[in-house]
Amino acid sequence: MERIWARGAQAGEAVNAEKFDYKSHDPAFEFGSNGGEIQNSNSAAFTLGNAMGLDLSAALEAKGMTRTFSGWDRDLLDPKYKRYVAPPMFPVTNAP
Repeated sequence: MERIWARGAQAGEAVNAEKFDYKSHDPAFEFGSNGGEIQNSNSAAFTLGNAMGLDLSAALEAKGMTRTFSGWDRDLLDPKYKRYVAPPMFPVTNAP
């Protein structure tokens, strides 16, 4: 059990070190997409579960909860993962 927890803690440190841009929710998810290419707390939970060898998707499916969360099924530590990058913030220059 300690080894499993240690793998999760190590993955958590790796995720935090990446300094991801998180998006709380993807409205496209409500229209039937898979949530787009975002990462959020659901992605982090999925990633930690993978690192600990837990099949969290199967646990959800066993409860009849498929396609429940935007950002799910994204392993943030997978080198093939195409990460969401927030658009740049532009200062308002024409404000009175």
